[in-house]
Amino acid sequence: MPLHSSPQNPDVDDLDEMLDAARTLPDSMVILDAESRIVWLNDTAQAQLGLNRGRDEGHFIYYLVRNGRFIEWLNRHDYSHRLLMASPVRPETRLSLRMVPMPDRRRMLLAQDVTELERVEGMRRDFVANVSHELRTPITVIAGFLEAFADMDDPDPAEFRRHVHLMHEQTERIRRLLDDLLTLARLESDPELGNESVDVCALGRRLREDARSLSQGRHEIELL
Repeated sequence: MPLHSSPQNPDVDDLDEMLDAARTLPDSMVILDAESRIVWLNDTAQAQLGLNRGRDEGHFIYYLVRNGRFIEWLNRHDYSHRLLMASPVRPETRLSLRMVPMPDRRRMLLAQDVTELERVEGMRRDFVANVSHELRTPITVIAGFLEAFADMDDPDPAEFRRHVHLMHEQTERIRRLLDDLLTLARLESDPELGNESVDVCALGRRLREDARSLSQGRHEIELL
């Protein structure tokens, strides 16, 4: 089924130019007719969706993209939400699909590779979860010391100073974790920030001291 309704249409040349430009877009683009037959597709749709321009134009897309969730989404005719799915030909590639209405009941199917975006988002979620877990430990330690002090009628000054020192160490640990969160927020808001060198040895020593502080002499902790 041709994409152009009439060769006398004065806009045909402009449409041809637009389609030629869209042929090499980095996102998949597939134009469907009212019955979901493929009218036109670009090069990326061939690579990401496993379609073939010469073979598949004029065929129903749900016979070619065999994915239950895709077919259900297509048949609902409610495209207010995107569909996330794996590429039919590259299972490791995650695609975000959306549908755009066109004249004559045609629709434009767009698919964007969001594999890297999902990977980064997953890393961010893991980081926040890890930081939340790491914050819980020093806060628990400090709260325990404060409860112990509250129960003492006449606390020993030497013991009190030792506990205050440990609370100070845990407070510094919380501060460093919050600094890490602020650094992450800055990196997300300004992706042009350059790389910074990390003193891995100093980082290791800091982790060792944190572990020794939490252990309070119950374990022998060495940095190899």
